[in-house]
Amino acid sequence: MDWLIWWLLGSMAIGFYAASKGYSAAWWTLFSTVLTPIAGIWMLYDKPRKERAGFWVIPAFIAICLASIPMLGVIGITGGAIGKAQERKLKEHKADIFAQINSLRQAGNPMAAYEVANNYYAVKDPDFKKLYALVKAQSDKAEEQELLAELKTVPASNLYLNHYNYERLVTLRPDNETYKNKLRYYEQKLKGS
Repeated sequence: MDWLIWWLLGSMAIGFYAASKGYSAAWWTLFSTVLTPIAGIWMLYDKPRKERAGFWVIPAFIAICLASIPMLGVIGITGGAIGKAQERKLKEHKADIFAQINSLRQAGNPMAAYEVANNYYAVKDPDFKKLYALVKAQSDKAEEQELLAELKTVPASNLYLNHYNYERLVTLRPDNETYKNKLRYYEQKLKGS
């Protein structure tokens, strides 16, 4: 039964991904709806008669597949609708949104500017993409500075907090060898304790 759960979760994940890119999830719905019962029947009758779970398994597979149709359809519809709503709102209020983001940046609050910009992550406007990249870089830099300031106040004996903060720093700056080395150091310390 584990394979069925993974199959449905995979189908939902693909549906979410397709929806976030603005594609219809109809093909993935059809794919999971048709192939899941076939795979279920094959798994049921592939085993010797003594190991078969019973006839109830086939209707259960079909019911789960039929229940997944509306879920995946809703995911595809809402994901596409969200992207279109973001595009429409940015188009209608572009000057106001850009002004709000830029005022937050200039006020020295890049993380708040990123939160506003992140509301329109799916927008394909090239001017917005440039602003989004700039705001994201500034937000990451501000977060990095906050983490470094916090690390100065954390005693070296607090292994978990140091490990957590260096994990976040490595996520922000994956190319920074100092952060990677510190993370490895705290990982080794945690394994040893």
